[in-house]
Amino acid sequence: NMVCLEQEEIDKLTKKGVKKITGTNFGCLLGKNSFKKKGDAVLEMFRVLPKEEIDPFYTKRGDIAEKLIHRLLMLQNFSFKTWDAKTIKYDNFPKDAEFGGLLDIGISAPKRAVGEVKSANVSRKEHLLANESYICQGELYCELSKTQNLIMFYVMFTDEEEERIKNDTFILSKEQVDKMLKEERIITKIIDVDFEKVRTNKQIALDYK
Repeated sequence: NMVCLEQEEIDKLTKKGVKKITGTNFGCLLGKNSFKKKGDAVLEMFRVLPKEEIDPFYTKRGDIAEKLIHRLLMLQNFSFKTWDAKTIKYDNFPKDAEFGGLLDIGISAPKRAVGEVKSANVSRKEHLLANESYICQGELYCELSKTQNLIMFYVMFTDEEEERIKNDTFILSKEQVDKMLKEERIITKIIDVDFEKVRTNKQIALDYK
């Protein structure tokens, strides 16, 4: 879709400034997001398009997925930290002028790492695991956090579990975690991040600004 703006509108948008490149848009600008076009990401950064609205269910499911991973990490004696999004204004990297975003999990032990949690219906398992945009997001946050250790947590729910999430009857328990692990619906992928590749990709993304 073509967006036409009058000069007065362009001036107003320019005064507001260009938004930082977040992890969500990073993979999109690199052409790794099958759901969102590069052009839409650019227009969002320049405040021409409003931020894409997310179905509240997906936000709720994502929150449940993160809490399941928190429980898993506690059971495995990991030390980790999470942040209140509103308190830090959805940005763990306020000092970086160009890039930012909100980390899912900051792991400090047994070794320092960035944890990213992604969820889907179990029927979308292959697509979830193959989504390169999610990896790009995690790699960017690792480079900004100055740690090469990325842990991707993939959480997949059945239709029945998703109904319970919608109805607020989903129970976060050790038994639930064990069941999902046994059925390979919680999958962990450990990635050694190549900072040089990330910095090259950062420059590609910056070219759109």
